[in-house]
Amino acid sequence: MIYINGKLDNNSVDTSELIDINWSEMEIPQTGYQLIIMDENGTQVFNEEKKSNIPFVNIVVSPLEKDKERRKLILKLMIYNELDMINDYTTAFYTINKQLTNANWITRKDNPIEKEYEFYKDKPNIVLSKEFINSDDGNTFLDICGLGYYNVLINGKAINSYYLNSDVTNYDKAVYFDTYKIDDFLNSGINTITVVLANGWYNSAPILLLKKYNVRKQMSTGKPCLIAQISKVGKNGQQVITQTDSSWKSNLGNYLFDNIYIGERINFREKYPQEKWKREVDCHTVCIPGPSGSLIPSRIPKINRGKKHEPKSILKMGKGYLIEFDQIISGHFGCELTASIASDINIKYAEVLTNNELDYASSLAGYYGADATDYGYKEDSPTIQEDTLFLAKGKNEFENQFTYHSFKFAYITSNNLEAIQIENIHAYSVHTAMESSSTFTCSNKWLEELHNAAIETKLNNIHSYYEDCPRERLGYGGDIVALIESQVYSFESKLLLEKVLNDFELEQSSDGGITQTAPFMGIQTHGPSNKAGSLGWQYVYPTIIRKLMKHYGTPEQKFNKDSINKHITYLLNFDYDYIKHCCLGDWGSMETTIIKGKETPIDKEFCSAVFFLLNLQEYYLLLSELNIENTEELELIKNLSEKIADTKDNIVKDFYNEKGYFQTGSQSSYLFALKAGICPDYQLTYNQFISQIVSDNNVVKAGIFGMSWLYEIVEKKDYKYIYNWLCSREYPSYYSMLESGNGILSEYFIEDKDKFINSSKNHAMFSSYTPWFFHALLGIEISNRAKNSDKLTVNPYFPEDMEFAKGSLKTSRGEITSSWSRKPKFIEFEITVPKSIDIELGLMEKEVECVSRGFYDKYRIRYAIKGE
Repeated sequence: MIYINGKLDNNSVDTSELIDINWSEMEIPQTGYQLIIMDENGTQVFNEEKKSNIPFVNIVVSPLEKDKERRKLILKLMIYNELDMINDYTTAFYTINKQLTNANWITRKDNPIEKEYEFYKDKPNIVLSKEFINSDDGNTFLDICGLGYYNVLINGKAINSYYLNSDVTNYDKAVYFDTYKIDDFLNSGINTITVVLANGWYNSAPILLLKKYNVRKQMSTGKPCLIAQISKVGKNGQQVITQTDSSWKSNLGNYLFDNIYIGERINFREKYPQEKWKREVDCHTVCIPGPSGSLIPSRIPKINRGKKHEPKSILKMGKGYLIEFDQIISGHFGCELTASIASDINIKYAEVLTNNELDYASSLAGYYGADATDYGYKEDSPTIQEDTLFLAKGKNEFENQFTYHSFKFAYITSNNLEAIQIENIHAYSVHTAMESSSTFTCSNKWLEELHNAAIETKLNNIHSYYEDCPRERLGYGGDIVALIESQVYSFESKLLLEKVLNDFELEQSSDGGITQTAPFMGIQTHGPSNKAGSLGWQYVYPTIIRKLMKHYGTPEQKFNKDSINKHITYLLNFDYDYIKHCCLGDWGSMETTIIKGKETPIDKEFCSAVFFLLNLQEYYLLLSELNIENTEELELIKNLSEKIADTKDNIVKDFYNEKGYFQTGSQSSYLFALKAGICPDYQLTYNQFISQIVSDNNVVKAGIFGMSWLYEIVEKKDYKYIYNWLCSREYPSYYSMLESGNGILSEYFIEDKDKFINSSKNHAMFSSYTPWFFHALLGIEISNRAKNSDKLTVNPYFPEDMEFAKGSLKTSRGEITSSWSRKPKFIEFEITVPKSIDIELGLMEKEVECVSRGFYDKYRIRYAIKGE
């Protein structure tokens, strides 16, 4: 299998940019390769022969004049082995359609100057369609983007199984389009394409998120709109069959309202009186400028339905039915409703049940922000998750389409409940279709459950970018920093990380600051300047870059050096005494207090100053790894080195205690000091930190950053403290977080409504432990010195109460597998590693046997059991 830009069948490759070609899944031993790319006439556009055991390459194909049109290119790969034998493989891909910009953005006319106060009133969603003639010859493609979300059908059949489809970003800067090969859906002669549009993020309601951020005023917004082009590609070039213009037909959909935070109102009746729309509808198609962002082919996996959930219980309660599911779900609710008369149904959703009533606090996004009295809500009413269905007489099938809810409980009520039969109640988890990068199993079933909870919680909060929780649904940089390594050890993350990196670049402020979230939603708590986020959240930008280099070998040509240098210069321009205050510290620490009505983590001042240092250090390491060619960048390295030294001195002067700790000596302060390497006596500080863990009864009280770094800082001789923390059954712990049966991690360990107000029950920020399962329990640790995952540290830990563990990790160079089992006198450990990865064995008493087999080296190691 040959992946091109992360896809097996790629129909939209920009040959003017670096192309990733990876064949590691073939697992073929190689000493070299030859890669040829040619057009259908046999004209070569790329030819490279190289001695290398690395099963991937990043190339740029020489652009030709024909690249103004989509064309088919043939890729031929010849792999040489030690005997100079050749394995020959061929695949094909298509170049990007640069004619899509010739199409128009279109929408339904309606009321061009509609006001916010009308937004919550009923109006059928937009449906656009066009007939076109198809001939049998050629390969037919659809290039399309529908904002906010779109579904597309050809001749009445959906051409994909995606949901919430268009990649969310700053649409003023970039607009991602999708490409489909559609021949299987076409008839000879007349065909019809139909596109159903919904609001999504592009036409969001004027909700006051967190009581103050108007979503419509923060994001790039506009009416739902469409750009599309159908074309054929053959040896004679590209021929456009049809594209969006004012000749397309506008129609009415059955979604009267949809919002990503609130839900949907759906009309199942054949006729819905126009006077009930309450908003102007004009079924003429018009061309509009559309969003100003450049059209870019989408590369990330799409949002899809995952696990199906059946109800755990259904109870008649009050005027409705209460449905409980097996876990908290981010996703879609569905059921069949058979009505003897036309009836209205309301379904409300919540993560928590309190005193037999839905408790909306943990999933409450904000307030309506505009009048919604038609449905019983005022401007200052809280935005409860709910769907309203206007049922026709007979059978009505309902499943969410253009929203998703976070819920364990659903409550169905109706004005005619006795006239409605409710059947086939179910739900689906809905998330970006992240491919798993790992497996893990062991004899400790609680650890398996904990690992699965991390995976489920992460998936609940990935919808074309990494979100914090379904309550806010924002791409916070700080959460990404805390979880990035665990994302890589859980999922194939390269494409999504590259997209998220681009999201932050698009939002970078004019003076160089990195925003708190991407897309930017106006939040800049404790940020040092306009639009810029707090320092721990700005740390996301260099962190993503270095993780992409470490794990996936993303070449430096793919990174925006102008944005990098701009951010470095921005940071260097601040005096320490000013910027040391500009952060939130170790967010989520158990030792958080309320100061002036705000959550304030312990030792916030010290941790904030350290985050300034960490940003500088990360950039110094990054520039040291890049090819620096000009005097300006050499000067940046020099300035960074000087600023790092000065900042270290200032932090030690401000916060260091002669007893060996910083500020108050909290767990967070120890972990931040050890991470930044600013301890005058590292071993003293480390030993005191371990002593602090012991004195705190093995409870790790750190926030999301300290917790994440804990798993890389603690030395193997002290792994028992991590193991005991992860396995603890006492409160507070992961066990107490999960014992309610939610199956999903919560935002905080502490249940304190005065300290952690309305905390989410569906939050991944403390799921950073998963890499430790691989580093410690499986001996699979991609070294921090690695590039392209080329260095592996193997130093497993064998808890005394465990009998076995086994698992695997996919890397850019191939899959690593590991297993161990306890024998009477020794522990037998096996690890299989692709030959292109250098392996470093930990220092333990052992017998090592290595067998080389094809693509892999297999190591069998026997560790003597202590006392034997």
